[in-house]
Amino acid sequence: MEGAEIRLFYYDETGAEVEITAANAPVYTDTNGAFMFTVNGTPLMWIATPLIVRTEGGTMYGAAAPTLETVIDDPIVLTYDQVNISCRLSAVSSVAAGLVRRYAIDTGVSDTLMESPTTPGVDTPASFVPFGAVVLDGIAPSGPSVLQFMALSSDRKYIEDDRNDSAIITAGIMDAAGMHTARLEDVDLGVVSGPGNLISNGISYGSGEVSGILTSAATGESLLQAMCPLLNGNDITLHITIPAVDLVTDTDGDGFSDGDEMLGWDIAIDTLGYGSDAGGSLLIVRHVSSDPDMEDTDADGLDDLAEMTAGTDPSLTDTDRDGLEDGCDPHPLYPARVLHVKEGGSTVENGLSWLTAMGSLTDALLQAKAGNATPLIAEDDVAEVWVAAGRFVPSDTGDRTVSFELSPNISVFGGFSGSETKLAQRADNPLAFVTTLSGDLLNNDAESYNDDPASFDDNSLHVIQAGDSVSANTVLDGFYIIGGNADDTSSDEGAYGGGLLSSGTPTLKNLFFRTNIANTGGGVYTAPSMSDGREMNVTNCLFVRNIAIYSGTAEGGAGGGMHFSGPGATLDLDNCECSENRSWGSAGLQLGPDLTANINQCVFDRNDAQQWIVPYQQGIGGGAGIGDGSEVRFDLCRLMKTMEVVVRSTRAEGRTGL
Repeated sequence: MEGAEIRLFYYDETGAEVEITAANAPVYTDTNGAFMFTVNGTPLMWIATPLIVRTEGGTMYGAAAPTLETVIDDPIVLTYDQVNISCRLSAVSSVAAGLVRRYAIDTGVSDTLMESPTTPGVDTPASFVPFGAVVLDGIAPSGPSVLQFMALSSDRKYIEDDRNDSAIITAGIMDAAGMHTARLEDVDLGVVSGPGNLISNGISYGSGEVSGILTSAATGESLLQAMCPLLNGNDITLHITIPAVDLVTDTDGDGFSDGDEMLGWDIAIDTLGYGSDAGGSLLIVRHVSSDPDMEDTDADGLDDLAEMTAGTDPSLTDTDRDGLEDGCDPHPLYPARVLHVKEGGSTVENGLSWLTAMGSLTDALLQAKAGNATPLIAEDDVAEVWVAAGRFVPSDTGDRTVSFELSPNISVFGGFSGSETKLAQRADNPLAFVTTLSGDLLNNDAESYNDDPASFDDNSLHVIQAGDSVSANTVLDGFYIIGGNADDTSSDEGAYGGGLLSSGTPTLKNLFFRTNIANTGGGVYTAPSMSDGREMNVTNCLFVRNIAIYSGTAEGGAGGGMHFSGPGATLDLDNCECSENRSWGSAGLQLGPDLTANINQCVFDRNDAQQWIVPYQQGIGGGAGIGDGSEVRFDLCRLMKTMEVVVRSTRAEGRTGL
C-alpha cells in the first residue's frame, strides 16, 4: 500500500474514538507500505484502551487501496517524551480477512488462496484468524470501529487434585466503552484438554458473564477455552491454563510438596546492577519451578526448599549469572561486578569497563577481596577480574614477598584484547593475547635460569598465592606465569611454589608456567589444608622449563613442573603438558602420599631428574613421581624421553617413579 494516510485513534470512557495527531503529520505509507508515526509522549500518557491504526486513500498494486485497520490491543503506558509507532501495511487486516472468509462461506467459494502481498501474481494460503483478546468486528472508514474485547479469568491460580477444591472460571464480551454486550449466549466455555472437569454455572446478564466450576481428580494442567463468533465471520478465542496439584505428597523428600514445587515461585533479580538500591522496575521478575522428583533440581548443593526460601532459581546453578554459584554467592540475586585491568590503565579508575580499566592487577585483586568482605553490601561484590594482554608484576617497589593473591569466589581471567563485553568473546585460545604475570620485578632475567642464575635473585618468591579458603569456585584462566623464584629456605612457604603457592584448590585453566624456580614445586606447589575430600582441577595447562632445586639446607628438589600433596585430596589433570622441567626427582609432576589423581590425555616430555644428588635420594621419576598409598590413573597419556637414575636410598622405599 503506497501513499495512504495513517491515522491513529484511542477510545474515551464513552467508547468514542479520539484521534491522536502525529508530530510529523501528515504521515503516509511509502512504496513498501511502511510508515513512521511520531507522537509526543503527553497525548498518549495513561492511555490504557486499545489503539486503532487506520489508513485512508493510497494505492495497492496500481489500484485504489481499501481502508485498512489494525489494532494495538495492549499499549504500554508511556513514560517517554516521544514514541514512534511504525509497521508495514502490505495486505488486508484480520478484520477484512474475516469479511472475506464470510463472503467465501456465503458464496460457496472453496479457493482459500490469496495473492502474495510481496510477490504480485503469486498465490499464497490466506489466513483468516485474528489474534489477541481485542479484535475489530467491522471496517468503518468514517468510524467509530466496532471493537470487541473478551475477558477470560479464574479466581484461583491452581486447584488441588482432590475433587473438593474448585476454581470459578469466568468469560465475558465487552465493547470499547467497557460495557458487557448482549451476546453472552454465543460464548462457548469449556475444557480443551487436561484432567479438569468444568460444570456450567450459567449466564449472569447482570454482570455480563458466563461462568463454570472447575474441579479435578488428578494432577496436571487443564487448558480451558472461551470462544465467541463475530459478525465479520471470525471467532475471538482465549485460553487459560489452570494446574491441579498435590499439596500433600513429597516424592523427593526435600520438605517441599510436589504441588508447591510444580507451582513454583517468583524471583526478582537485580540484572541492572543497582545492588541494595534496586527495587520496583529496576528488578527483573520471573517465575520458576522445581522438579518434584529431584531434591536438588540444578545440583548446585542447595535443595529446592532452600532455593525457594532464598528466592533463587532451582533450575540454574547461578541465578544472577555473575559466575558465582548460588551456594557460594552471598547475594545470589544481585550480580557481582567485573573489574577490568589493562597495562597502562589508571590508578584512579573504578575498573568497571575497559574505558575505566585499572592499571594494577594487585590493586584490583585487593579491591575485589575488600568488597567481598562486606557481606551485607551487595553492590561492592566482585565475581571476576578481566585482564587485557600485557605484562604485570606483583610489586612495583621490588618487594619479593608480594604476590598476586587469589581470593574465594573471585575468578581471574586473562587473554582479553580489551574490547570484549562477554567472557565468551575471548579468543578460543586465550593465550593468543599474551597476558603475562611475571615475578621478574626488575625486568632483568636471563633467557634461561642456566644462563645467569643470579639474575633471578631479585624475583618474587611466588608470582601467585592462594590460601586454604580458595576452592574450585576461584578460576585462574588465560595467563603466562613466569619468573617466580621461591629460594627462601628459612621456611616452607618461602621455598615452595615459584609460579603458584597454594594451600587451597583453585581451578586452573589455559595457563603456561615457564621458568619458575623453587626448592619444591617449581611451577606449582599445592598442598590443600584440611585436604580430606578436596579436589583440584587443572585443564589445558603447560609446565615448561620449571626447576625444583635442592638447596642443600632443606629437603626438597621434587616436582619441577608441579607438586601436589594432601592425604585424601584428588587431582584431576586434563590435557596438560609437562616438558623440559628439571629436578632431582619427579621432574614433571610430583604426587604426594595417600591421594588420588586422574591424569587424562597428558604429555610428559624431556623432563630431567638427573640434575642433582641429594643425601636422601637422587633421580627418581623423570616424568612423574607417586607417593606411598596414592591411587593414580593415567589415561591416554604419553611419556617421552624422561631422564632419571636408579633409586638408591631406602627413604624412597615403596615409592614409584615414571
